[in-house]
Amino acid sequence: MKYIEKLYQQISNIGDQEFYLMEPEFCHELYNHISDEKKPLCVIAFLTIANWFAMSQRSGVWTFYEGAYPDNMDLTLQYLEQTENDDLAGIFRYGIHDYQNPQYAGNYNYPKTWIDESEKIDKWIGEHEEWLFAWERKLLIDNKELICSLIS
Repeated sequence: MKYIEKLYQQISNIGDQEFYLMEPEFCHELYNHISDEKKPLCVIAFLTIANWFAMSQRSGVWTFYEGAYPDNMDLTLQYLEQTENDDLAGIFRYGIHDYQNPQYAGNYNYPKTWIDESEKIDKWIGEHEEWLFAWERKLLIDNKELICSLIS
């Protein structure tokens, strides 16, 4: 039995509020065992939102936006819109700015409005922590067959 299948067995035995215990294991499997070329939208969205969520809790969500790949953010928004996750898409989109612009490289002199927006996003994430874990868990369960087929 593949390790991902063992993770899926465990996920069925826990509630949404306990998913945080398994999230790192799923991230590890998805990052390391599905090549970037084969990652479907659901996996890109899961990994991007998991990283967004984690950065918010660690150092502030602005650090996520500062280093995130624009393509992954666009693909995540595409997935969220296709799956009608409008609230999550809206709050995620709210912080997308041109953090990689050369005028900010190295000096971190971002516009105050960007930092103010990121603080609102951090607050939203903090207030929706359990909801976000439930969303991540549901995404994985809904895409179990596809995800397991991609991991050898």
